[in-house]
Amino acid sequence: MIGLIITDIDGTLLDGNGDLPPGNAEALAAAVAHGARLALATIRKRDSTEAIARQLGLPCALVCQGGAAIYDEAGAELRALTIPLDLARAIAALADEQRLPLLTTVDEINYYTPGSRPAPHIVTIGRDVRSNLDALTGPPTRFIVRGERGVNVLMEAFAGAPLRFVRHYRTDGTLHDAAITHADATKESALEFLSRTWEIALENVLALGDSESDIGMIRMAGAGVAVANAHPPVQEAADWIAPSAGDAGLAAAVRRFVLNPE
Repeated sequence: MIGLIITDIDGTLLDGNGDLPPGNAEALAAAVAHGARLALATIRKRDSTEAIARQLGLPCALVCQGGAAIYDEAGAELRALTIPLDLARAIAALADEQRLPLLTTVDEINYYTPGSRPAPHIVTIGRDVRSNLDALTGPPTRFIVRGERGVNVLMEAFAGAPLRFVRHYRTDGTLHDAAITHADATKESALEFLSRTWEIALENVLALGDSESDIGMIRMAGAGVAVANAHPPVQEAADWIAPSAGDAGLAAAVRRFVLNPE
């Protein structure tokens, strides 16, 4: 019996326009009524993740910033991982030198250099800064570098550093950006943490996603699902391919594995 549903947000729970298909909300409500717990796992930070939880109107644990920050259903912080400040300064200095569009998150505030702002539908607290070094008011929980050149420059320069790089691709397969976090800030480590904390066996977990950052938790869960719009390696890692996010693929997976298991 599925005791935990953990799902990515953008491109999985939400469609490509950032909208929530009604079928997904209805299926998750039925699953929670059935006894399952729910966790939203995303590269988003807390404020924009909470906005999605409010749309659902359901108790949700939040796995934010790729696993760097975890909150329980009551909003209590369970885990926080930051990038060491000396390492963060080296990343910021190179980004400034190369004029890379880099978003920096410190204490739940985004700091934006030109070209680094997120998509308009992701509403979040942020400030514009002149340089990436100016953004480092403390150890950051994440960076997001936009564009293929920036991703390649930072991944090559910091290949041996204790960091996690997760790339995000457009639907046409081109590279959009990469999130950079503490090496242990992953969705799969967050899933393992919640599974242990809540005493829910991994075989009783349904995990859903569409991007590179979701592969680990999809492989770890008893039921790992990729939506049809997922990047090919994500589909290869999954136990089952659901319809696309826009066609409420999450709802189909919840019906199959939670509400009407074979």
